[in-house]
Amino acid sequence: MPQNKSVLIKPARNILGSLRVPGDKSISHRYAMLAALAPGRSRFDNFAPGADCASTLGCVRALGCNVERDEKGTVVIDGLGTQLRVPAAPLDCGNSGSTMRMLSGILAAQPFSSELIGDESLSRRPMKRVIEPLTQMGADIHATNGDRAPLRMNGAKLHGIDYAPPVASAQVKTSVLFAGLLAEGKTTVAEPARTRDHGELALRAFGAEVERTQNAVSIFGGQALHPLEAFVPGDISSAAFFLCAATIFPESNLVIDGVLLNPTRSALLDVLAAMGSRISMVRVEESHGELVGTITLAPGQGRHVKIEKSLTADRRASCACGDRPVHGGRTGGSRCGRAACEGIRPAECGHSQSSGDGRASGADRRWLAHSRRPAPARRRDRKLRRSPHRYGIRRRSAAGRRRDAYPQRRVCCHFLSQFL
Repeated sequence: MPQNKSVLIKPARNILGSLRVPGDKSISHRYAMLAALAPGRSRFDNFAPGADCASTLGCVRALGCNVERDEKGTVVIDGLGTQLRVPAAPLDCGNSGSTMRMLSGILAAQPFSSELIGDESLSRRPMKRVIEPLTQMGADIHATNGDRAPLRMNGAKLHGIDYAPPVASAQVKTSVLFAGLLAEGKTTVAEPARTRDHGELALRAFGAEVERTQNAVSIFGGQALHPLEAFVPGDISSAAFFLCAATIFPESNLVIDGVLLNPTRSALLDVLAAMGSRISMVRVEESHGELVGTITLAPGQGRHVKIEKSLTADRRASCACGDRPVHGGRTGGSRCGRAACEGIRPAECGHSQSSGDGRASGADRRWLAHSRRPAPARRRDRKLRRSPHRYGIRRRSAAGRRRDAYPQRRVCCHFLSQFL
């Protein structure tokens, strides 16, 4: 197709049809890492196609495992067992903090030295939360400027610990459990709050015994893993944008097949149902510990609801609820860029960032309407500059302007332009 071919996009009145979303990124990371530790061939269909999971596959390949990937999203990994091979060069994690944090738990127990590096953005992120527990287990980790990448690890013999992280983190929990699998004795992680449990479910799927008591998860070291063949469920975080978009249009009827329904990840469905959307889950089954099913959604009469820590639903509510206030929505920054792919900052769709109460004002709620306001002044993002006035995105004040604060905005504009 010629590069300069134009595409005409017309406003939509509804969203009808069915779709499948790419494989879940969190599960794909963990499956790939554990497949490297399981001697034999593992196969994963619908493996996440993103760059982060590609970085994980690259690191697994650099550790001596044969990795094959086809255009249909199937990944085959020939695992080597607990004794991986010495990498010939530093392991490049790209922009994936998940790769660096979780892989650290495996590399810390290997009988060789290794180094984890990343791009400029990843090199600025703190790694102290994962360095501290691994060091308590006996790991020898050297970071740049105290707790930044690159991370250099000298092989060490690890021992189990009882660890209570000060901040709940699924990545830290998974990293410690992976290290505990290769350590001596019992390792327990007692979370201050329940986080996603993909790490412990993946360990069980590969044959490890994992114990859970309320918010504490334990694993004994020295367990052998077996290879796994699995279908990676569709990413519910990716499905969220389609679900929210379908909720906006009253005549929509959307079906999403093979999507992840893990209770630690699917709170958005409860929020949309509480707001009046008619949601049903059919053909629900368990696949290696993960719940997978089909979601059907038809919008209903929008009503106000109290939202806890749900950025996507918070923004959906600002459009749907008319003059009704939305209480309790978190309006701070997001740890995951995918949440920011919703694209429009809370302050730009009528939310009060300064008060932090998540209330939506009536005047600025129409962030999906065709606005005739002039485009914002020159910005770093040329693609966004051509389109934000069409979606009612307001300029930020000079005091609140930050460089590249939300580079994913252009993804949102591309997505929203298909429905306006």
